[in-house]
Amino acid sequence: MDMQTSFLDRLFEAGLLIDTGIDGLYGRSGQFEEVIAAFERLIDKVGGADGAEAMRFPPGMNRAFFEKSGYMKSFPQLAGTVHSFCGSELDHVSLLQCMEVGEDWTKGQEATDIVLTPAACYPLYPTVAKRGNLPKTGGLFDLQSYCFRHEPSKDPARQQLFRMREYVCMGTEEHVTDFRQRWMDRGVEMMKAVGLEVTIDIANDPFFGRAGKMLANNQRDQNLKFELLIPITSAANPTACMSFNYHQDAFGTKWGLNLEDGSVAHTACVGFGLERIALALFHHHGLDVKTWPANVRKALWGLSDAMTSVFPGISPETYRQHALHSGERAWPETNCYVDLWIEVLATSGVAPEAMLGFTLAQDFEGDQFTFFKVPLEDLETLYGIRATELAIYDRVERHVDVQIARGRLCLIEMDSFYMPDTRGTAYRQEHGKTTVAINRLDVAAKRVEYFHNASYFHLEGEDFDGLFQLQLTEKDPPFLPYTEFARFPERPADEAHLRATARRLAGVHFNRRPSDNPIRAFAAVFPQQVEAVAERPFGFFHKYAFNTLRQVGANFELAADHLAWLSADEFADAADHARRISDAAKSVQFQLARAVARRRFEPLQAALDPAADAWDLMMASLAERI
Repeated sequence: MDMQTSFLDRLFEAGLLIDTGIDGLYGRSGQFEEVIAAFERLIDKVGGADGAEAMRFPPGMNRAFFEKSGYMKSFPQLAGTVHSFCGSELDHVSLLQCMEVGEDWTKGQEATDIVLTPAACYPLYPTVAKRGNLPKTGGLFDLQSYCFRHEPSKDPARQQLFRMREYVCMGTEEHVTDFRQRWMDRGVEMMKAVGLEVTIDIANDPFFGRAGKMLANNQRDQNLKFELLIPITSAANPTACMSFNYHQDAFGTKWGLNLEDGSVAHTACVGFGLERIALALFHHHGLDVKTWPANVRKALWGLSDAMTSVFPGISPETYRQHALHSGERAWPETNCYVDLWIEVLATSGVAPEAMLGFTLAQDFEGDQFTFFKVPLEDLETLYGIRATELAIYDRVERHVDVQIARGRLCLIEMDSFYMPDTRGTAYRQEHGKTTVAINRLDVAAKRVEYFHNASYFHLEGEDFDGLFQLQLTEKDPPFLPYTEFARFPERPADEAHLRATARRLAGVHFNRRPSDNPIRAFAAVFPQQVEAVAERPFGFFHKYAFNTLRQVGANFELAADHLAWLSADEFADAADHARRISDAAKSVQFQLARAVARRRFEPLQAALDPAADAWDLMMASLAERI
């Protein structure tokens, strides 16, 4: 097995790249995307003060502009065009027949007015040309786009669809060549900051054919192209991860790019191959970003040598929710504590479905359903995560900073009034208690990143001051929120352990189920409670619905997920009954809103009967199997 294939297989096994069945066409994991996002932030930090105008073009461009660019003269082997079906119904029948018998169905496709973008800067030149003459100072542009080049390969660093980040400079010869040299120096320093050893060498583009050899020689002879090279899949043939190109006045002449005095503009560009840089980082520092050197993490994520985040490889901008929080679910959010643990467990690399056995024991407590929470002992038994209360005797942020430096996640009851992710419900409207898990903290910059409800967020500035009650004086009562801290094991629990342990715990929680049907107990008092709710301010309705129908509905939707995860076949009936409870609670919540608005409570008498019946059937089914 060669080095290229070996590295590619490791990337697949780690889940960083996703095999699509086409060489050079890969999906990327959230972790892979976060590394790219972090490096782009480094690019912004280095080049942001230059004042470039940002533009973002799609991965397709105007075919007429593409043809005018001359790309097909030099690189026909790399081009990608977009074709589409433009035929009649009879042609459609013929197409389907070809597909059915395995013949070529593409022969009737016709070229559209779109081609795949070959380089991020290609759509820029005609765009700027339409504006008229450039100002005396020229122009500087910041671009990023997916690009296509048809060169299938097993080398993960040679992809067919990839992203280029570019800065393009337009101006006089001296101006643009100074720009190129400045970025060559910057590029070396940037790679040094992220722990990558590089070389810069003269290069040429892959021109096509015999005439292309002459063009390549001319390009090298005139020092028009340099590349920053990093070994990824071959030490002998390192990969170009940045390029520094001087086009002379070629694009200026072709597109009519003129300076204020009427002279033809010269152009130069610097390009970052984002996937290649990410691959270089994974190759040199390992496939787990948590083990990367502290100086590299600091350069990419702003982390100090002492750990200032428990999960360094995530950011609010690129975070992806777990499937248990999909918007397609009946209850995309449940309660702040369980939602938080779902995301934390998924981020740590283990299945959150394993912990949900506690949902089998939910009861009606007279004025609310049990606010279901994962027992701390279950977290330790299943995942090896030890969570316990943290005493608060100093400023909260100081305690959190110490614990994060020790790799521990702090779960704190905070005031949602200061949390922008609650905008529209609580943020700057209503004070309320909610649990967050703080992953990253920068006290000096007044910035915090945290898990809350179904995702991962950040806040800063005045919200930071409010969240940590920094306005309090020594005369005010101290800020002493209930706080837990979680210690994670060195290695995540394996799936076999999770499944065996979760099955055993499901039996424990099933034996703790209420002796009487909790939904029937709720139904007996439901109409009277709703009648009393109708006399309260309307905002109270939402609190009542949250603590009753939402808690029971969300609880049993998660119970269905747990049973399906344990064994989709064995627990199919019980899982179906659990979903019936969830769906019924959702339906009754709408009926509740109508009843309060119309002050008609009689229809609520039997509204919960389907859910109560489903609970009986679910428990009977589980009694035969657990």
